[in-house]
Order: sequence, then structure tokens, then C-alpha cells
Amino acid sequence: MKLSAIAISSLFLGIACQSDPFRPAAPSASSPPQSTSAMTDLDALWDFSNAAQSEASFRELAQREPKSRELAMTQVARAQGLQGDFAGAHGTLDEVLASLETDPTRAQAEALTRYYLERGRVFNSSGQPVDAQPEFERALSTSKAFSLDGLTVDALHMLAIVDSKKALEWNRQALQVAETSPKASARRWRASLCNNMGWTLHDQGEFAEALTFFERALELRRENDQAGPERIARWAVARCQRSLGLLEQAFAAQEQLVKDGAAAGAPSGYVHEELGELHLALGRPEASKAEFARAYELLSQDAYLVDSEPERLKRMAELAGIENR
Repeated sequence: MKLSAIAISSLFLGIACQSDPFRPAAPSASSPPQSTSAMTDLDALWDFSNAAQSEASFRELAQREPKSRELAMTQVARAQGLQGDFAGAHGTLDEVLASLETDPTRAQAEALTRYYLERGRVFNSSGQPVDAQPEFERALSTSKAFSLDGLTVDALHMLAIVDSKKALEWNRQALQVAETSPKASARRWRASLCNNMGWTLHDQGEFAEALTFFERALELRRENDQAGPERIARWAVARCQRSLGLLEQAFAAQEQLVKDGAAAGAPSGYVHEELGELHLALGRPEASKAEFARAYELLSQDAYLVDSEPERLKRMAELAGIENR
């Protein structure tokens, strides 16, 4: 089954479905931590699994630290967008813009860049990618002018999402900034960007090149000692191995992920689904049934998948030999 880069990159962050770390969420929720203001660490206040709580935290910050108000309110808008309150998010951003200069000083540059990013994310999340792209382009221009490398990468990453025809080009630019910048806010994007590059190439049928990016993403996750993201990266490597016909290697990797997920208390329906697919590819249809059944058991509780990919769930149920309820 072919999955988009956006779906996969969000899928494994455990944002929208707290019980399953292999779950896709909105692209805007998948961003690594960014640069922070001198006043406070915005990213420390984010809990992407609870956008409502994050909104409350940023509103409290805006009241507590007036000098951080514009920055905080851009994140309020982001949280509103993640909750589907697009009108409210646009209203919040209108208020932010009214207090900013479009020809900013360095002190205002981060707030204005974040304003453009969040306006674009709200447009994109509400199904208006054409309106989103100019906002991301403005974010890119402003962030580059003031050497806000982390936000530059974020803008390029979002341009890759809304401008799919140039996704590889945008992602390559983002990865170049992340690899060459001395700033942690940019360099911590590297694994996510390699993952995105991998899926873009995979979707284009360039499986061998895709595998090199998935393996690089795995290497970076291991360097950062990130157990959950490391399992995600291992899944992507194994999924690409299936596309390359390396079925036994892929099967062994997914079986180990089942064990590791169980040990971590984080079983994944996506791993079981992939084991079902591998059993089929290896000519073992009977053995696949139990894996598809377990995948369906876990993923049918996933509200996002139920809403966005009902045919996928239907196929799991059919291959498991159970009724799709």
C-alpha cells in the first residue's frame, strides 16, 4: 500500500491518537522543535496530543509575559487550527498582524515569521493549499533575512507539503539548511526531513534512493537516542525493503518491531498490517489473517483512520475474514 510522505511523517508521532505511536496527524503537528525567543521556550509548552491544553498554556503565557504576546498568540492560532477552529485561528492571527510591522525589526522577525507560518498552516489544514503557499513563501523570505534557520527549514518543509510537484526540490533545500546550519533549531529537523525525502521518493517509485534516506533517518534517530521515533524509522526502512522485494529482511524487521512495541507498551496496528502484507507477498495468505485481524482490532479504534481511510480498514477486515463494522 502506497502512503504519502505527509501521512507517514505525521503517522508515527502519536499526536492524534495517543494510544498508537504509528498514527498520522496533521502535517502542522509534526514539526520538530524550533528556535525560541529569549523570553521563553515556546516548544516546551506544546503537547500536540492535547491541542486544547496547549492553547490554554499559550494564552496564559501571553498574559504572563507581554513581550512574548505575539509569539504566544501565533501558537494559540496553531492550536486552534489543530482543533478544527479555522475561523478562530484566522481571527487570532488577524489580531497578531495588527500589532506587527510588515517591515520588521530583528526583535519582531520571529513573531512575523511564525505569523506567516501559522496563517499558512491554517489555510492548508482547512483545504486551501493555494492560499497557504504565499504565506509559507513570506515565512521563508523573512526567516532567511534574519537567519532564523529553524524557521527557514519549517517554511521549506511546509512548501514541500503544499507544492507537491516541487516537493523534492523544497525538501532538498530544507535538508541542506538543516545539515549546514550550526543552530540546533535547524539541525534537529534532519531526521524528519530524511524521512520526508524517503517517502516522496518512495511515492515516485524510486525505492533504492528512498531507502538511503530512510536509513539516514534511522541513523539520526539512533544518534539522538529516541526510542519511539527510532521504531518509526525502522518501520519505514522495512516498508521500503518490501517495495524492493527484500521480503525476508522486511519480515524479520517487522517481527522485531512487534516485540519491541509490546515491551514498550505501544503495540502498533500499522506493524501488524505490514506483517499481513508481507505474509501475502511471501505466499502465506492463511498466516496473514491473524496479522490483519490484529491490525484491524487496533486501527478500527483510530478515529483519524476511520474518517480518512475507510477502504483501507475495509480491506484489512476482508483479508482477516472478519466483518467490517
